[in-house]
Amino acid sequence: WAAIALSLFSAVGHITKGANYPEAIAALVVILTLLSTRKEYNVRTNPRIQSMGIKAAALVVSSVLIYGIVGFYLLDKKHFMIDFSLMQSIKFTLLNFSLLGSPDLIPRDSFALDFLYTLRIGGFASIAFMLYSLIRPYVFRTNILPEERIKAESIVQQYGRSALDYFKLYYDKQLFIVPDLDAFISYKVKGNFAVALEDPVAPDREEMKKIIATFRDFCHENGLKEIYYRVPRESLDIYEELSKKSLFLGQEGVVDLSSFTLEGGERKSIRNALNKITEQGYTAKIHTPPIKDGLIQKLKTVSEEWLKTSGRKEIIFSQGLFSEKEIKQQTVITVENKEEKIIAFLNIIPDYAKNEGTYDLLRKTADAPNGIMDFILVELFRYFRSEGIQFVNLGLAPMSGLDAPQKFSEKSMKFAYEKIRSFSHYKGQREYKDKFHPIWKDKYLIYDNDYDLVSVPSLLARVIKS
Repeated sequence: WAAIALSLFSAVGHITKGANYPEAIAALVVILTLLSTRKEYNVRTNPRIQSMGIKAAALVVSSVLIYGIVGFYLLDKKHFMIDFSLMQSIKFTLLNFSLLGSPDLIPRDSFALDFLYTLRIGGFASIAFMLYSLIRPYVFRTNILPEERIKAESIVQQYGRSALDYFKLYYDKQLFIVPDLDAFISYKVKGNFAVALEDPVAPDREEMKKIIATFRDFCHENGLKEIYYRVPRESLDIYEELSKKSLFLGQEGVVDLSSFTLEGGERKSIRNALNKITEQGYTAKIHTPPIKDGLIQKLKTVSEEWLKTSGRKEIIFSQGLFSEKEIKQQTVITVENKEEKIIAFLNIIPDYAKNEGTYDLLRKTADAPNGIMDFILVELFRYFRSEGIQFVNLGLAPMSGLDAPQKFSEKSMKFAYEKIRSFSHYKGQREYKDKFHPIWKDKYLIYDNDYDLVSVPSLLARVIKS
């Protein structure tokens, strides 16, 4: 509304002052644009904090005004060649406080000039503080109440059906829970976006649709735009019914262990890697929880070395980080040499998809031989088979699998994936996982407006920081 008021003032001013119609038309275009996109400018304020801020701002404004009025009134005539009366002091204070200035006020020395500067700076700062107090965004409660966590854990145990459900209860998330719905959304707030991880956890599609609609209203009331990250193709129609848009993100690879084999020419590279690792005396070991503290420290050493040598940092949101407390309660597969030094490991995490298993961290030392990742994944496959699990989720291969792009954004993504060198590591991820011949499942980003996509890359980069 402030922008509209200023634009209207500009339009009227250009017409009445100098009949400057091009500038006036430009201002009117700005007004129409603001009105047509008014739904995008919605920020919730905290009434209590806003009230405190306004009181503080009023005190600051009053102090600056008193400083200016008293200053002008007591100034020696030599500084401005004016013997200020009280009314003149008030007039010139208001003009300089509001940054309008006055041609009648000419400083005669550096003291007078410095006085005007301090008054103008004080005016600008106090006005800015007043505006900030009025529009200061609402600070969200980030802590999860015990009863909310208990309910979310119960919902996951009953209705979980995704490999990502484990991370929906991770410490970096907030939970959107509605008392009369048996469902929840796991999300993270960054800037004016609420980024939800995948679909809500819900008993059925109708309940899912209800909580998505409720979350949409919640976000609108709180000045947030909602985005859903890594939504499966089979859920797209639910979001489309709610007038949301989708963008292809990549594909998730799932290996069917009932058909996976090391036989045949296509698996020769894997067989060769396994043979070389075995010949060098490396063995795989399965460690069931609770993991001993000594082993955890060895795993931590491997993890820290992997992070250092690969130049990476821990990331979260759709995956985990090395947590001694969590790994202690998880099954871990290690690869060790003859001296029992661990050179690679992975940890198995809960997967709520039917008859499916998955892992989180897959890390190795700098001196680990080539093929060690193939070796430990095949051991993971064998372990899951022994547990009667048919499928293994290998995770997302970003930007891959987009064969027939339709939208401009998808065409741009395909071009970047195939032609731009800085995206080549995504191709490497796809090619590596392809060795195991997984079933590829499409994943999408759900959003509301196309211009929100401009913010998505930097937004996701901030969301995944630990």
